[in-house]
Amino acid sequence: MNLGTQHRLNVEQLDGVKVLVSQDASFNLQTTRGENPEELLPKEYSWLSLLGSLGVACKPEKWTNTSNFENEVLAVSGQFFNNLNDEQITALLKKNVMFLDGESVQILFERPTLRTLIDAEKLEIKRARTNYQSYEQIDGMVIDQIENPRVTMLQHTGDYYKIAYEDANKVEILSSAYSAKAEKLGPVMTIINGRTVILPMNTDPKYGWESQYYSIKAKLLKLILNKTTDIDYVVDMAGTKITASSNQIVLSNFTIDDQKQIQIHLSKTKQQQDWKLYFHEGAKLQELAVKPEWIEHDVLTIPYQLKGLETVILLA
Repeated sequence: MNLGTQHRLNVEQLDGVKVLVSQDASFNLQTTRGENPEELLPKEYSWLSLLGSLGVACKPEKWTNTSNFENEVLAVSGQFFNNLNDEQITALLKKNVMFLDGESVQILFERPTLRTLIDAEKLEIKRARTNYQSYEQIDGMVIDQIENPRVTMLQHTGDYYKIAYEDANKVEILSSAYSAKAEKLGPVMTIINGRTVILPMNTDPKYGWESQYYSIKAKLLKLILNKTTDIDYVVDMAGTKITASSNQIVLSNFTIDDQKQIQIHLSKTKQQQDWKLYFHEGAKLQELAVKPEWIEHDVLTIPYQLKGLETVILLA
């Protein structure tokens, strides 16, 4: 704790996916029925909760009318786009890597000139628990030793936004929705033009995105990050959160299970740095020089057993 206070993390200087939020969100929400005060609650933090829980470096980023993002990795969910005009949305999508959810795509369709930004021509909203969609399948992959792994679309999940795309050459479909009879219904996780990633779901009023908190989906998202960005994240360390700046990484194991070793996918800049690991044994602070031992996909492996509920600090 003393070491942490000497190297305080500044939120403004954190690395990772920037999850855009607006302090004016409730003013611009379009309610469904206008009956329940909970309809005014923003859902702009969905990506922050999901990515943080899956061990991807991320941070909240406040949007103002003077905000200008270029060559960044950004994430938008809920009705955040309702806070922006068409020109601002266009600039975000053309100049950055963007992660969008279903509600964000719906707003693009509500403004006809914007749907071309994701090369989409048709949108259908398929409500959860209507016996239309049953599961999401990642075709042609093996994850956790499961061939063509599946994720439920029946329980603890939002509605499915079925998107038809105009130009198949611009769209990489990584997973698809299926019916209970194994009929392919449409795309789920997609990458458009190599820079716009779409998770076509909205937020369940009770369960949020709980169905996405799954090791199979975590590995798929990290595969997508490898394809589109240069972001720090942990590898095979379930329940471990990473917070990173240019010269500091904090790892916190939020489970009671020990992690056999530390594995971090580092951005290219951090790969060139020398790091020291700081941890405690009893009341003593220990220091370990980290040798650059790399495995595939730019993953740094540190032979240190991260204990349950333990936090360690890496300093460059």
